[in-house]
Amino acid sequence: SSGLNVFPAGFRDYGNGNSLFANYKSFLWTRSSSGNEGWYLYLGSEFQGVDIWYHEPNYGFSVRCMKD
Repeated sequence: SSGLNVFPAGFRDYGNGNSLFANYKSFLWTRSSSGNEGWYLYLGSEFQGVDIWYHEPNYGFSVRCMKD
């Protein structure tokens, strides 16, 4: 166990402002980026673990601050 507790807040679509996947999936920005795209962590109920993807930074993903 990592000790990280995350609420499945989904994300805000930048095109229409709608909230998607609330109560089902979590999307968390990381501090890393690749060109014009930001890396994010994806946590979903269909698998155990964390997936890492990248996307344009205009999506409303969550931010979680962590202390070293």
